[in-house]
Order: sequence, then structure tokens, then C-alpha cells
Amino acid sequence: MPAKPVFTEEQYEILHSAARRVWKTKFQAEGKTQKEMAFALGVSQQTVSNLLKGTYRPGLKVATEIAILDGKELEDLIGDFAAPGAAAVALMNGGLASHPFANLDVCIQFFASSKHWSPWTIAAARAGFFGNADFAPPEWAGKLDHLEKALERARKGAA
Repeated sequence: MPAKPVFTEEQYEILHSAARRVWKTKFQAEGKTQKEMAFALGVSQQTVSNLLKGTYRPGLKVATEIAILDGKELEDLIGDFAAPGAAAVALMNGGLASHPFANLDVCIQFFASSKHWSPWTIAAARAGFFGNADFAPPEWAGKLDHLEKALERARKGAA
């Protein structure tokens, strides 16, 4: 059975307005890109584009991040809402919440054009090399860089 929506249509409209406001005042006004806003929200640039058009319906996690960037608590921005169970959150966030390291995927996607971590580094991170905590995307980048260097040194030492 599909999960019930977390937000009402009016709340989605408020979230879309807040996202457009954040885009104009905190990103566009400072010469930043949609990719940078995507990184701040933990989504892809395409998702930000759709969010600003009003065609993407954010889940609880992204809505909370929009509110934070807007300088508010989510409840202060949209009012009361019914939070779903974990399975519904996963559905509302496009399945990301079901992955234990959703921010790791955001980090990898964000840095795809500039950093190329080896499959071994990414596999080790996904397998829990750093424990069970999902770090913020910028923290993942540093951890992956460090692990990549350590694996490279180990590979050279074994040769």
C-alpha cells in the first residue's frame, strides 16, 4: 500500500515558494549555482531544477533542509504535518532514506566531475568502513580522500 503524502498541497506550495526564495536570496544573489544548492539540500542539480519549477515534491528530509536554509524550523514554515513511518519517508525521498549512506551517494554524485575515488574506496565506505553513521556530504569527501590515499599506499607497499 503506498504511503500517504507527508504534506498537503498547500504545504507543497509553501515549500516551493521557500525554495525559490532561498535560491534567489542565498544562492543566485551570491553568484552560486543550482549545483551548490543541490549540495546544500543533499539532492542532485536536476532535483533542484525541478524543485524550483514546482514539479518536484520534496520529502521530509529535503523539506527540513529547505526550511533550515530559509532560517526557519519546518513546522514554523509549513505548520503541522503528519510524519510517516520510515518506509514512507524512503518512498517520499525517492528511496534514498532506505540506503544507510544516502549522503555518501550525494557526495559521490556531487564530486563526480572532479574526484574519482576507486571502486575499492567506495565499496569500503558503503560496507561500513567508517561505521554506521551517515556523515554530511563534505565530511564524506574528506573521509573518502583519506581512505583513497591509504589504500593507494597499501597497494604500493604490497607491490
